[in-house]
Amino acid sequence: MLALLALTFATPADAKGVEGHYYLEGVMETGSELLLKADGTFQYYFTYGALDLLAEGDWREDKGHVLLVTRKKQSNAPGGEPQAFDTLDLTIGKRGEALETDLWGRHVTYARHGGASE
Repeated sequence: MLALLALTFATPADAKGVEGHYYLEGVMETGSELLLKADGTFQYYFTYGALDLLAEGDWREDKGHVLLVTRKKQSNAPGGEPQAFDTLDLTIGKRGEALETDLWGRHVTYARHGGASE
């Protein structure tokens, strides 16, 4: 009975176990990480050359997707452009070990590093 009750009140982040630390894979001269925290918040950074983009906000898992909604973002680009995304929809890949999306016109993969939130 207690196990059933725990499942009933689990958040989507807790229920699916996609929280964790992800790294951008296969994009030369670019660094990017995504941290999905168990409390439903995320931290994101993207670096290409001298350009740094940062984002923080909330995430949720729904039907094989992870949706990121940015609350705070920052860019070191002159004039403040480009900026990180406002929202980003990622598809949960093979066995939950990767997240995939289209970012700036390119299909990219973020591979999971380790287990649950670090």
